[in-house]
Amino acid sequence: MKLLFNWLKEFVDVTASPQDVRSRLSLAGIAIESVEDSAAGPVLDADLTTNRGDCMSHYGIAREISALFRLPLKKISPVILSEAKDLAWNRFFAALRMTISRSPR
Repeated sequence: MKLLFNWLKEFVDVTASPQDVRSRLSLAGIAIESVEDSAAGPVLDADLTTNRGDCMSHYGIAREISALFRLPLKKISPVILSEAKDLAWNRFFAALRMTISRSPR
């Protein structure tokens, strides 16, 4: 998974270099295969396993960086577009109306 280092810095104010972040993440169990330069800044190439679904986004990796460097994580708030507001509410409401019963034998 490719991660833009500058996007990670939007969620956590890390002052360490991309190589230092790579080293700490790798020691914590998130393998960073390489750090490459691009027009948008440094790009971390993470090799994530399926048991770390919480890290399969920029915000998830930023949460790990926050914990490793003992830095505050910036909160994000979801935004619902006005056109899709009713649709999103219907999906949420439908999920709440589900019932749990015994599985068939």
